[in-house]
Amino acid sequence: MPAHINHIASVLPPYSYSQEAIRNYLLKHSKKAFPIQMLFNESIIQQRYSVLSDLYLPEPIGLYTLEARMAIYKKEAPALAIQAIQKLPIDLADITHIITVSCTGLYAPGLDIDIQQQLQLAPGIQRHAINYMGCYASFHGLRLAHLILNEQPQAKVVLVSVELCSLHLQHNTDVESLAAYTLFGDGAAAVLLSATPIGPVIQNYHSYLLPDTASLMQWNVTSTAFEMVLHKSIPHHITTHLPEVLKDAYEKGIQPPDTFVVHPGGKEILNAFAQAIPESQSDLEISKAILKRLGNMSSVTILFVLESYQVQGWKGSYLACGFGPGLTVELLSLQA
Repeated sequence: MPAHINHIASVLPPYSYSQEAIRNYLLKHSKKAFPIQMLFNESIIQQRYSVLSDLYLPEPIGLYTLEARMAIYKKEAPALAIQAIQKLPIDLADITHIITVSCTGLYAPGLDIDIQQQLQLAPGIQRHAINYMGCYASFHGLRLAHLILNEQPQAKVVLVSVELCSLHLQHNTDVESLAAYTLFGDGAAAVLLSATPIGPVIQNYHSYLLPDTASLMQWNVTSTAFEMVLHKSIPHHITTHLPEVLKDAYEKGIQPPDTFVVHPGGKEILNAFAQAIPESQSDLEISKAILKRLGNMSSVTILFVLESYQVQGWKGSYLACGFGPGLTVELLSLQA
């Protein structure tokens, strides 16, 4: 049976911070003025959102423990996810499956159980948790929803992605880690999927692991936080390998789209995509607008981009593209 994306609903935490203010704060607490100025000058991001009411804490945030960060996550992540779910056009009693997606916090009993209990969902609903996969994780969530609906066409599946990236900002001195400070923000989005023919239908998906790139993007657990490492060569690998990724996908049944929908991992990621696929240039404007307004919210971001197409009105065919650790390229084919 087909799986339709019936509705996407996004939410943001209440606190916003300008890129200029974040840069000035980081300069105050770091001795690496030149790379900080360089990274922020190259960014197109204007502001980002956080669950933290004061991102500029009296002591450098890098001195906080991982336990302290996870305590904030345990409080704030379910609340933000529930806000997104409550915006979906569905009676909560009709939900049969919950899929949670997050890579910025872990605890057990987890996010999925907190959502189920706080929304008083039926005790027999099916729960699935996709954890710690990074920016492309929502692609896996949508794929899982598609598989569920193929087997259970009467199901009403809710996917919710919530990322609190700002909890892990640190004043590390290496450029690869500092790059994360220029990019990431918080957000959540929920998706209602069913066999009801409203919204685009999921047609196909494809995953491709780029060779010899595992060290370029890392998300490591340390004693103080989750530490992101982003190597400057990532855009080069996207430009180099993306044509072969698409060739492989087309040979395996995915159709060339009317519109590319791209996860805005950063300005250079979007530039690399446009260089590899020149016909996608005009398609990237929505992704650029999301990046500029909200930054990179990890797995949530592609759902914000798709929601923008929902607002415009779905038409034609789409190929959503995401990137993450591995380096992995994820593709999702949609037809309005």
